[in-house]
Amino acid sequence: MSAVAETSPPVERETLQEKIERSEKPYQNREILEILYLEEEMSQQEIANYLGCSQSSVSNWLARHDIDTRDRSEAAKKNHVGLSTRGDTGYVRCYSNDPDGSHEVYLHQLQVIHDGEDPHKVFSSGEYQVHHKNGIPFDNRSENLELMSASDHTKHHHEQRKSTH
Repeated sequence: MSAVAETSPPVERETLQEKIERSEKPYQNREILEILYLEEEMSQQEIANYLGCSQSSVSNWLARHDIDTRDRSEAAKKNHVGLSTRGDTGYVRCYSNDPDGSHEVYLHQLQVIHDGEDPHKVFSSGEYQVHHKNGIPFDNRSENLELMSASDHTKHHHEQRKSTH
């Protein structure tokens, strides 16, 4: 007769999402920050976006918990892709950072290509521009976008400004 080793039932571990939901201010929680920053290798800005706080809050709490932070050159070496809104214009951009440099493209550019426009025109270094018909830079619905020559785009906005003054 052989002996069967008794095993205890697996201990249920709280998921990261459960920890975040349980925490009133998850960006202040050492364990959450260690998981996101050290294990998942998220940037401070990515953590801030994920937890709904500012990057400076994440930075402050990493320091309070004595969690060593990466310097900018180390962080820049990491391949990174993201989506952000340009604060000064409101345009939504997709970007990537890798050891060879940074690259960005705007969501409205991708949308007009998806809708059938020639990518060579869309990425023509300014010869053509994507116009937002309703003037809202983050409204990237197909029906709100139009590819125009840069001169026509400038004329359109100039005429629009004259009619509102």
